Amino acid sequence: MSVRKERQFARINITPLCDVAFTVLITFMIATAVIHLKPPPFQVILPYAKTVEPRGAEMVTIDIDKKGTRVAVQGEPMSWVNYIDFVKQEAETDPSRLLLIRADKDVPHGIVLRVLDDLKKLSAEFSHENKEFFYKVAFGTRKKE
Repeated sequence: MSVRKERQFARINITPLCDVAFTVLITFMIATAVIHLKPPPFQVILPYAKTVEPRGAEMVTIDIDKKGTRVAVQGEPMSWVNYIDFVKQEAETDPSRLLLIRADKDVPHGIVLRVLDDLKKLSAEFSHENKEFFYKVAFGTRKKE
């Protein structure tokens, strides 16, 4: 009669390790999306809309305050005289991003038209130089409940 000894091998269960890894990965993905979207340096109350699409982190923002006296590009406040230069720098960096105009709901209509006019002129400059400009432009809104 032979007595057979079984060797027991140590096993590591990797299922909890994978769960933790995926949880950390998802947390970092969400945090990165939130970090890249800088809030405006002043209060901007967006108008309501029935359809609001969530936007990703890859965007350039132009914020306009309630009176239309202050403007910010990418969360950095600046003067109306040189804001378009910063938009131009952003377009030269990566024109495939979304250009989001976040104007307060009470901002005068002419101020938003001024921004659109400046963007149209800048787009014409880029086309004369055979460069790409932002081809996705959107307005920031809040979801109507």
